[in-house]
Amino acid sequence: MTLFLGGERGLFSEITMVFAMAGFIVTMAHVLCCLVLDRGLWTCFLAFAAKLGVRDRAGFVLAALAVAGLVAVLFHLCRDLSLAYIGTYQWGGLFLTLVVSGIGIASALPAGILLALGRRSRMPVIKALAIVYIELVRSVPLVTLMFMATTMFPLFMPKDVEFNKLALAIISVCMFAAAYMAETVRGGIQAVPLGQMEAAQALGMRYWRSMGLVILPQALRSMIPNIVGAFIDLFKGTAVISIFGFYDLTNMLGAISQTPRWIMLFYEPIFVRGSICFIGCFAMSRYSLYLERKLGVGTRG
Repeated sequence: MTLFLGGERGLFSEITMVFAMAGFIVTMAHVLCCLVLDRGLWTCFLAFAAKLGVRDRAGFVLAALAVAGLVAVLFHLCRDLSLAYIGTYQWGGLFLTLVVSGIGIASALPAGILLALGRRSRMPVIKALAIVYIELVRSVPLVTLMFMATTMFPLFMPKDVEFNKLALAIISVCMFAAAYMAETVRGGIQAVPLGQMEAAQALGMRYWRSMGLVILPQALRSMIPNIVGAFIDLFKGTAVISIFGFYDLTNMLGAISQTPRWIMLFYEPIFVRGSICFIGCFAMSRYSLYLERKLGVGTRG
């Protein structure tokens, strides 16, 4: 997104983009190791370090140096980066699909956890607000939510205030995904035996500490298939942003068959769309299976 908006315009933005790119590279390497070698990136790194005769403590130092070297290389490459500005109204295709679904996936789980805890809260005001939000958002389709964001919401704002439609679309997707994720997380929390919370309280843990260390790890562990299923649906359902006038991958491939140069091409765009969806969804499902095997989901302790 930063590259599309014309590159960096400050030291803080440049450092943020460098660390974001480093995190993306490390994450993709971890997913690739899980899919190909059925082991995480850290496990593969320790195995490689063991072959070199490096111990665990030295392995941590070597890993830190490798990450620092990656950040230094990216900082050197991205320094004084200046590109042409591309407005959000010109975004489209696979890039727009990845932006909308990626932000929605990244924000759905944290927001869903907070909403689920709010719905189970003993504070009447917080519980009522969480219930109203979840039930209201889940009772309407995403298209209706986007229509309200693009037509009704600007009517309540001053005339001089203008909102980016892509930002409104992303906010709508995040709100919709968070409401559904809240119910998934709440189901996982309710599946944890009540004795787990009582045991945590007997050890002197307060609410947030017991939730973070005892309840949520067990709840999220058992809800991995449902969570990944919600992520897959979000990745495939970005075509609804066409109500804002944006063309994601599905709409862009549909428009190709109507251009004079590529007229009457119907099967090829469908095949490309299906292939890209299969690759993305298959990668997420395989990573889900890797997490289930690693965490022992469905096996006896």
